[in-house]
Amino acid sequence: MAEMNYAFRRRLNQVHRPGRASAGATPGSAEVAIESGWTIVIPPDASRCLLQAAQDLQDYFFTSLGVSLLLQQTRLDAVLTRAEANAIVLGTRQHMPRLGAALSVPRSYRLVVKRDAVVVCGCDDRGVGQGAYYLEDLMNLREAPFLTM
Repeated sequence: MAEMNYAFRRRLNQVHRPGRASAGATPGSAEVAIESGWTIVIPPDASRCLLQAAQDLQDYFFTSLGVSLLLQQTRLDAVLTRAEANAIVLGTRQHMPRLGAALSVPRSYRLVVKRDAVVVCGCDDRGVGQGAYYLEDLMNLREAPFLTM
């Protein structure tokens, strides 16, 4: 069947493909499930680039995986020390100096996955974005909102 002129643009303009989650998928014993009720947390002084990375991740979860996550701006240390944070924490090495101490290459990041928190610490804002895209890739491959600890 012939395609309408420029119909391919609709496919190219679609950022997140809907319905990527496999029905009935269950997390393994070494996986954490990110479910509704979790929060994406960014620092109060987040740059526009960092905010856009967080909003993109929020849209990915909603559109592709059917999981609604709240986006919140708050101090990261308060979230990281809270028991059962249930949060995806996005920040740079300036926001998380202990975690980002070894990061020196622009656009690099460090990913830490725990039972109740996922932390992406970037060398810079673009590093946080790269880490968020990597999270999307991992969940696309798994076809579920599950990450290996």
